[in-house]
Parts: sequence; structure tokens; C-alpha cells
Amino acid sequence: MMFLDGCFVLHFIEKINEEAETILEISNDLIPLIIRDMFLMENQIPFEVLDKLVNLRWGSSRVGKKKILDFIGQKVLIPMGFRRANYFLMLNWWCGALNDREHDSLLHLLDVLRIILLDFPPSNEVRKQSNRPRNFGSVMELKEIGIRFEKRRMESLMDISFEEHLLFPRLLLPTMFINDTTISLLLNLTAFEAFSYSGCGVTSYIRFMDSLINHEADVEMLRSKGILDHSLGSDDEVARLFNTWPADVMNDLELYSDISGQILKHRDRRVNISIARWWDKYFGNPWTAISFVAAVLLLFFTAVQTYFAAFSGR
Repeated sequence: MMFLDGCFVLHFIEKINEEAETILEISNDLIPLIIRDMFLMENQIPFEVLDKLVNLRWGSSRVGKKKILDFIGQKVLIPMGFRRANYFLMLNWWCGALNDREHDSLLHLLDVLRIILLDFPPSNEVRKQSNRPRNFGSVMELKEIGIRFEKRRMESLMDISFEEHLLFPRLLLPTMFINDTTISLLLNLTAFEAFSYSGCGVTSYIRFMDSLINHEADVEMLRSKGILDHSLGSDDEVARLFNTWPADVMNDLELYSDISGQILKHRDRRVNISIARWWDKYFGNPWTAISFVAAVLLLFFTAVQTYFAAFSGR
């Protein structure tokens, strides 16, 4: 059965890559469902089996891995928000990297997807894992203390950074498109992390987003910045999705504790926060800014007029 399933997976991947779906005699509506099912944890086929079949089908492990990566990139990563230009870099890099790995170090397709989401581009920087408290505030709460949110085309779920500025620091977050397939992928990735020794990168990403999102307004703000987009019914559904993520797949490690620490450090700067709030109050939108400038000019000209009226008679 595993042999037949492996043959179907490789045949499906090959025809989808060639845009020859009609040969599969499968309705186009079923293709996204099949792709989703291929990454269910319970449907995973050992990568060693796939590698053997790849060699039988294409005579080269490298060629087969390129086809698998091309499929994952075009049908999974790019629809999730993965940067298209970066995807081609990933394809070239991983063709060499996966080819150099021992077969038993790659478990299955879900494992390959997780590796790509977390480990590309390759970096020597290692995030420290910590149990430090993560309660640093929601999106709207952080906005009130002057933190700005900007999107970063997804290269990795680890690609979250906090940039210090004089008054308005920036929290840069990778873009993510959320639909039924994305939800299924993230659920299975976090479940895989909970029952393996592979780490907790995806789980930490979910926990970080859960810390940022408490209400519908938080999702609306992230959506307005181009960070989150979705095909769900409402922003409230997205908020409830993160807030009700299965607790039994959450572990204790927090890979974004460095970001949390920087945010908490900024919250302790009361003077900067007061100035930022003052700026947002009077210059947060064009109308308040115009009103403030007009009031200042009115006071200035009134003072000038009063001065000349008082001293013109002398």
C-alpha cells in the first residue's frame, strides 16, 4: 500500500508541475483537497520510500527532489505568501542541500515543508529558546505605545524582527495568506512538532501571533498593513483561529523571546511613549494635523497682532 501511495504522490506531483492535470482525470476542485491531504500527518510516506521511487522513476535523486521542491514551492509556499523570487533561490539551494543530507534525516514531505519554512535562507544566527513571559501586548495595544507594523515578504517564519527608532520602532512580520489549506498545514506542522524532536519553530510562530492577536481589530490592523490576508468569513474568525489553537500541541519553548524582550524594553520607556502618543493624537491623520497646525498659526498671528496693537501707538 505504501508503494502504491508513493507512486501516486510522485505521479501527481509530476503532472501538476507540468500543468497536465487533465491526464489525472481529476476534477480541478479536488486538486487543492488532494494537496492538503498529502500534508496530513497521518498520510505521510517515509521520505526514504519516496527517494527509492524517485530513483526508479527519474534515475536521479537530485532530479526527483527538484520536482518535489518545485511542487511544494508553486502549490504550497507561494500561495501561503512565500516570496516568489526567494522561492527560486530556495529551489537551487535546497536541491544541493537535500541531496547532501542522509535519507534518514528527512522524514517525509511534511518534514521537508517544515524545514523550508523555518530554515531558509540559511543563517548562522541561532535564536535562543527561553521560557520568558510573552505577554507583551496585542497589535492595538502596541500601536498605542508607538510601535509600527510593516510587512516583510515571507522568506521564513523565523523572519520576524524588531527595529529600534527614536520614537516609532518597527515590528516587521512575514506575510501570510490564511485559508482552509493554510490552517490544515499549520495544524499538521504543529502536531508534528509536538510528537517529534524536530524543534518548535512553527509552534512558536503560532504562539507569537496569538500574543499579537486578541480581537478582530488586531487582525484588521495587520490586514491593512498587508501582513495578514485571508479568505475566511471575517477578521473575527481569524482572531478566534489563533486564540483557540489546540493547547495540547503547544510546548514551553519560545523562539521569539528576543523580540518579546525588545518590545517589553520599549514599553518601559515612558517618555518616548508619551511623545509617541502626543504625535499620534495630533498628527495621526491629515485632518487632526491640519487642525493642529491651523491652531498654532492662529495663536501665532493673534500674538503678533496683539504685539503690534500694543506697541504701535508708541
